[in-house]
Amino acid sequence: MKEDRPRDWWQTIPGILTGLAGITTATTGLVIALHQAGFFGGKVSTSGTSTSSAPSEDIANLNPPVSPPMSAQPSIYPSSSLEVQAVISDSEGFTNVRSEPEVQSNTIARVLEGESFYTIPQQGDWWPVRTKDNKLGYMHRSRIRVQN
Repeated sequence: MKEDRPRDWWQTIPGILTGLAGITTATTGLVIALHQAGFFGGKVSTSGTSTSSAPSEDIANLNPPVSPPMSAQPSIYPSSSLEVQAVISDSEGFTNVRSEPEVQSNTIARVLEGESFYTIPQQGDWWPVRTKDNKLGYMHRSRIRVQN
């Protein structure tokens, strides 16, 4: 007859490691889901606190766009499933993409008439945009025409 004796400590390590891997995977999934829902920053503000009702585009400001540092880039990802395609609606034939949601911020790109870009509609005056060159910034909603 076989004698029941306790297992050695090394025989339980695979089970413990498997359990820890499962807990780590579940926690990572939860953190990612909460981040996408906007609980951990990275969500663009929808408060609509704009000091101006419409941006004043300065046609004389034809300096080449300069990309802001990555920390200044708006975080519209990983919510890319909310993006919609759009074009500009501007009589001047172009609209500037800004580094911050305010008219005084740096111009980081320029979108020309007929050129498509992506945005996530917001309740505020400034919407996050992604250009065809994957530059991320902000554009005043009065300059955006969402495509159906």
